Amino acid sequence: MNKLNVLNNLLVSIKNSYSNKNKYAYCKLNFLCINVLWALYKEELICDFYVDKANSKIQIKLKYFKDKPSY
Repeated sequence: MNKLNVLNNLLVSIKNSYSNKNKYAYCKLNFLCINVLWALYKEELICDFYVDKANSKIQIKLKYFKDKPSY
């Protein structure tokens, strides 16, 4: 899969989850996604993320402030 598609899928998943006011977003396990999520975590735009190797997915805990997305 193209790197741009992987990154686009990650960001769209996060955006849609924020729009639906979900606590978590999910994406496929990919090294590029992990690096981007690590940067988002360091900038405090997400709370945390968990890599589930068994299911090849990443669970992203979204960050809210006063019921509003923190982005």
